[in-house]
Amino acid sequence: IKAGESKTLSLDKYFGDGSKNLTFTNLTVVDNNSGNLTASLNKSNKTITVKNNARGAGRIRVTAIVGGTSLGGGSNMGGMEVTREFEVVSRTKVAQNGGWL
Repeated sequence: IKAGESKTLSLDKYFGDGSKNLTFTNLTVVDNNSGNLTASLNKSNKTITVKNNARGAGRIRVTAIVGGTSLGGGSNMGGMEVTREFEVVSRTKVAQNGGWL
């Protein structure tokens, strides 16, 4: 992403075609690039919005439930928790095609 700009991304790309059936529950900023990375989760739209105010990289973790709207376990029927981590790389300039070069 371009440093200083917000970018909204669909979670479909990162959780696969079945993401429409997931219940997204949480987003955590794991490594915030010295306090410059912020991120939010829109559970209903199944998107994340990220912003990194400086060049660098940070990491976010998104958690969802597969197979239900609540976790199962013991005598409770429910789904299973899945987690994906994403590295967010921020540069002052971004190529027109969104790539590195």
